Formats: sequence, C-alpha cells, structure tokens
Amino acid sequence: MNKKPKLSFKYKYLVCVTLLLCVALIAVAYVWTLLDDYEKSQPERQVEAQIELLRESAIDGTLWNKYALPDVPKSKYESIDFRELYTTLLKNNEISYKLKPGTFSETSLVYEIVWQDKYVLADVTLESVGEPVTKLAVFTIQEWETSSVDIVVNAQTYTVEAPADFTVTVNGIELDSSEASPLADGSVKYTCENIFVKPDIVITSPEGEIATYKQSGKRFKTVFYDFSLTLPASLTVYLNGQLHEGVEVGDGTVRHEIRELYEPEVKITDLMGNTVEYTGGSSLPLTFCQVIVDDNFSVTINGEIAPDSMKTLSDNPDYVHIKDYATGVPQIATYNIAVVLDDAKIVALDEDSGAVFIDATVKSHNITDRKTGSDVPEDIAADIDVLATAKKWSLFMSKDLTGNNYGFWDLANSLVKDSYLYNVAYKYATGIDITFTSIHTLKNPPFVNETVDNFKWITDDCFSVDIGFDKQMILGDGRDLTDTMYSTFYFVKNERTGNTWKLIQIKEIVE
Repeated sequence: MNKKPKLSFKYKYLVCVTLLLCVALIAVAYVWTLLDDYEKSQPERQVEAQIELLRESAIDGTLWNKYALPDVPKSKYESIDFRELYTTLLKNNEISYKLKPGTFSETSLVYEIVWQDKYVLADVTLESVGEPVTKLAVFTIQEWETSSVDIVVNAQTYTVEAPADFTVTVNGIELDSSEASPLADGSVKYTCENIFVKPDIVITSPEGEIATYKQSGKRFKTVFYDFSLTLPASLTVYLNGQLHEGVEVGDGTVRHEIRELYEPEVKITDLMGNTVEYTGGSSLPLTFCQVIVDDNFSVTINGEIAPDSMKTLSDNPDYVHIKDYATGVPQIATYNIAVVLDDAKIVALDEDSGAVFIDATVKSHNITDRKTGSDVPEDIAADIDVLATAKKWSLFMSKDLTGNNYGFWDLANSLVKDSYLYNVAYKYATGIDITFTSIHTLKNPPFVNETVDNFKWITDDCFSVDIGFDKQMILGDGRDLTDTMYSTFYFVKNERTGNTWKLIQIKEIVE
C-alpha cells in the first residue's frame, strides 16, 4: 500500500504567505480605489473642471455663447469692456477659487472663481447627488454635480475722506460737492459707486501738494495733521521752525489753525523761556491766569520774578481823586501770566502784606481790593478819629449839621480844600438837592452797628479804612428809617493838608 507524501513545512509556509499577500494586495487595491473615489467626489474637483471649461471657452472664443454677462451698472469713474476683460482674465493661469461666505449647506455649495484674489469672475453652484455613503467607517462619500455657472460682476462702492478744500480725483475725474457728506472732524466723505477695478485716487491740497492716504478695504482716508490751538497771546508758536502768527480771538487769546500733510514740528514758548513741543490732543502743560496788584507788589512764578513783559500798568480808578494829593500813589499792575508748565506756583509779594498765594485755577485775582482785617494804628488814631469824620459826613448828607450852608464849613475842616470831594460837598450844600431831604429827627443814639476795619497804607502819606454803621431816624410821619453806610474812606496828610489828616475820597463798598 502506497503512502501519500507529506507536505513539507517550507511549502506550507510559502502557501500561507502567498495567500496573505494576495489578501493584502486586494485590501490595498480596495483602499486605493476608495481613496480615488473619495477624492473624485470632493466638490473642488467639480469647480476645477468648470474653471477649465471657462478657460477653454475664453481661448476658443465661445465664452459669450455659453455664458451670459449680467447687466453692469454704468460708472462715471471707469469705462470697461467687460466681455473683453473677462475673456482676457479667464485665459491666464492666475485663477483660483474659494467657498463663497455664507452659502454652505448640506445639499448645496457655492464657490467663487477669483482672479489674483482680487476680482470675483463667476459663481459655481453645486448640488448634492443622492445620500452620502460611509465606507471603512471613516470615509463619507457624497457625490456632487454642477447646478449652475454664473458670470458675476461685483461692482464696489469706494469712499474717500479728505478736508473739504482738498481736490480729489478718481481715475482722473474730479469729485464735486454733490458726492460729499460732512464728517464730525470737519472733513468730508466722497462716495463713489459702481467701480469694478480698484480706482486710482489722487488727493491734492489747496497748495498743490499731493497728499498720502491710508486704505482700509474700500475706504481711503487722507493722512494729514490738523491742530487747532487757542492760546494766551503772550505764548509764541513756531511751526517747523518758523513763527506762526495765528488770529486774535479778542479775549487775550490767539487761535492757531495748523494743517500739514506731513507731521509738523510745533513748539510753544512762553515769556520766561520755557518751551514745549506739541504733538496733538489736549495734553498741553499750561498755567494761565490774571493777577491784578498794586505796582509796588512783585509776582513770582515758581520762585522767579515774572518778567515785565507780562505786566501792563494802568491808573487805579479808586485813586483817581487821590493821586494829585498824595506822593507815589501806586498804579495797577496787571499780570497776564501764561507759562507752559503744569501747576506753576504763583505768589504776589508785598513788604507790608506778605505773600499772597494765587490759585491758578481761578482765572482772575484782584489783590488791590484785598481785605487786610487790620485796625487803625494807635498813632493814626491819636491824630484823627476816622469814625467821627465818617459820621460827620453822614450827618451833613442828611442835613443834620448846624451852621452856614447846612454845616458845610464845619465839615470843610475835615476835607482837602479844592479836592473833588470838597467840591462835591460844596455843590450839594449850595444847591437845591439838599433842600429835598425828608423831614426827620435822629434817634438816640443816632448811630449803631459801628465797624472800623481793613486799614491799609496806600502811600506814606495816604491810607484807607472801611467804615460802616447804621444811622437811625424818625421821619416826619412817624415812620422809622435806617440809613446804612458801608464805605472805604481815604485820608491824606502832607503840606497841602497842613500836615493833618484830611478826608480825600469815599468809595461805597458793594458786596
């Protein structure tokens, strides 16, 4: 009996390997086919095929037989033969595509065919075919077909922002005011519609300089520097090294309007030699106020004496009737202080009154009428009773002095002969006005609420003092009447007054 030969191990091994290799080759072929089908099913392949059809049609001259050009709004800013332009653009190899924003859905897609990433030439719409099929758990295949290919012309609206007096041209066409609308910063915005190709923008200043601009999307904005500064007249402004005059506003300030196409150098100098450079905005260091003092005061700014160029001298109206009867009556010194420093320390100094610190946030300070709070010095009080003199004047005005001319000659002993006040009193005593004084009697005591304060030396031979009181009267019909006096009384003493203190002027205090 014959025995079957046994298969060797080597033979079995080769058979097994061969079978595994066949299975692997079949699997690889399947996956390869699957990948190929998956790649072919991608919607981009449909778009690429349509681009090639468009290119072939542009080359062979059948483009406009197969595709329709949409109605294109006529533009005043450009003249384009879109058939010729699109034919030229579709022939070259600078065509790409992208998914149109906002058009994605599960059953349709729209792709834009674009030239040089600048101009959309056509829309390709795809529709899904059948249901998606998933193979090998990870590959979902969806078939797509082209639904439509539409030539599009996306005309754009451009805006140009420029100062109102600048000239703007778009593709050589000058824009007029009918195309402009005002902006909050004083410039205007031109709106130019139905432009396909990015326009050539030229912006020219009134001086003929070509301005630069910044572009953001479809917006062109002129680059220029526009400063408007209203400054105290004592400050000097230099623009690019040259004096800038500005225009006087009329309140001690000057307006400087600065407009430059390139960043300017603006420097501001004050009368003390301080200089700052201004680069725009409202952040300018400035201390600005007015200080009115007697001219025997000095004013310091951060410890330095304010220059005379800040000071204007004028007669003090309070001393108009005194200056001819006293020696060295001070004038008013008005300091218009303007320094390009933040929070400068301003101090008014006087030998008698000491230092007065000025709050620069308050725009005007009048130190000439500052209350001293001082009493009448004892040596002055020994020479003259100022309160009694003021009462005598009040009694004279109410016709309560006795003697010729209603007591004028008694009062005259307290006045400077031929002075303004002397002549006023004499005219009143000898005129008709005094006769109209109401009939009355004085109460006992006639004067109450008496005050004497704010003594102030004006010169070595002249002083002032504030005096107040109420004079009580009973009218002829029995009614009570109170006549209140609160005034500044001025006295002088020199050779013209016989070296005795005389009343020279009275100024009513209005609070």
